Amino acid sequence: LTKEELWERDLKIGEAVHDPEEEEYDAEKSKTLRAEELNTYYSHLGSYDETYQWHNIETLVEVDGRTAGTIKMVLIPRGNNEGNFHEASDAHSRKLQEVGWKLCDNIGWP
Repeated sequence: LTKEELWERDLKIGEAVHDPEEEEYDAEKSKTLRAEELNTYYSHLGSYDETYQWHNIETLVEVDGRTAGTIKMVLIPRGNNEGNFHEASDAHSRKLQEVGWKLCDNIGWP
């Protein structure tokens, strides 16, 4: 999925986001906000956390032209000598934090 597709899915675009008759809609402002969000919260890998720099990566698995499943993963950069790997995994989710503590040290090494 492209970052544009992820953004639209995350915000459920297409489900009556606005009604031009009920509210003032500024298309240029909306376009600018969308571009800012795409640059801040999405990368070429997927959704992105600006603070801890982890990426949510999702891809479709296709067999014979049909979707057979999906693969979802999280890419967390190894910490530097300050050791922020466990903080990053905790910021993502409790499940990832539990696995991170069991498998890695504070800079992300096994």
